[in-house]
Amino acid sequence: MDITYKELSDSIDVVASALKKLEISKGDTVAIFSYNRPEWVVADLAVLKLGGVVVPIYHMPGHVLPAG
Repeated sequence: MDITYKELSDSIDVVASALKKLEISKGDTVAIFSYNRPEWVVADLAVLKLGGVVVPIYHMPGHVLPAG
């Protein structure tokens, strides 16, 4: 996937704006549940831009998780 820094910045601004409308602000904790994908970076940086704390929840099928 090719993306310019401008496109990345614009995407982060769009997501940050949407999160702000949901009243996400400095100090709020936001969980991101997803596969590893480029959009993860955008969501992560958008939360950080608002001063939030990201809690990553990696999607991994149960049969791949180590036992124990």
